[in-house]
Amino acid sequence: MVLATSALPVPLSPLISTLASLPATFKASLTNCQTAKQSPTISATLRPGAPLVRVRACGCSATMGVQRVLRILTLNVWNREGPWPQRLELLQGWVTRLQPDLIGLQEVKDIEHLEEICGCEYQAAWMGNEVSGIAVAARWPIRERAELTLLGEGAASGGIALRTVVDTPQGPVSFCCATTYFYLPGHGHWRERQMPQLARFARGNGGRNDLPPILVGDFNAADQAAEIRYLKGLQSLAESSTYFVDAWEFAGDGTDGTTWSRRNGFASGWLLPDRRIDYVFVGHPRLPDGAGLVESCQVVCDQAVDGVWPSDHFGVYATLRS
Repeated sequence: MVLATSALPVPLSPLISTLASLPATFKASLTNCQTAKQSPTISATLRPGAPLVRVRACGCSATMGVQRVLRILTLNVWNREGPWPQRLELLQGWVTRLQPDLIGLQEVKDIEHLEEICGCEYQAAWMGNEVSGIAVAARWPIRERAELTLLGEGAASGGIALRTVVDTPQGPVSFCCATTYFYLPGHGHWRERQMPQLARFARGNGGRNDLPPILVGDFNAADQAAEIRYLKGLQSLAESSTYFVDAWEFAGDGTDGTTWSRRNGFASGWLLPDRRIDYVFVGHPRLPDGAGLVESCQVVCDQAVDGVWPSDHFGVYATLRS
């Protein structure tokens, strides 16, 4: 949603087992990142009035042996609202546990805010304005980036999207992070106008051998809303159709997968119903090797410590065959 203790979350046992089994060289590379010298930030205004896009590449990277899954995380981090020092520690704990390869964050103040949460082992890209923005972090080089302003009311922006092309060891992937500013359940007609525009943008110009495109973000729409059904290939909009796999629907645990919850004290004050409004969408798996097939999906960043939640949203974490 768009808004103008030292303890860590209870570990998820499968993820902790994975972290414990990482090779020592990988753990060392993460530690070394804490003292790595930051490289200069490149900033450019793409057109008058357009959001500012910034990219930073840190002088370090984490490397492992052959990796068989691609780990994706999306989360609206609620800027620096609320008890930020405690929230930051919780967010950092989740990133450490999950070890995502590609991250899409919404409501990020700037690129320094992203690095505060994720650390410097990632390549980073950010776009937004003086109030807030969105960001992408990638374990591997970001080769390209593009930005999109979503259709809004009149001349006003209705949201933003940032698409990157990341060179993974298994091939290039188009990774797009988006958020819509139309956040109420009754705003569906505005979001429906945006989805065909966003779907075309997210797909980019990928080649036949690329990994399937990935679209993540805060869509402010429940999973049976027309705009989400459109992305899942269940209905057409504006005489167009598309198809992305909804990672939670494909490989979640069969529950509602709520990411906007009234049990979250940071969300309950809005008096909105529990909904799944944050998504990981993936294009059809690459044939014949099945790269990009969603293998698992979890709701994460969903535990409070001493009454403090990591954010007002819960996050979504998915693993893809690579």
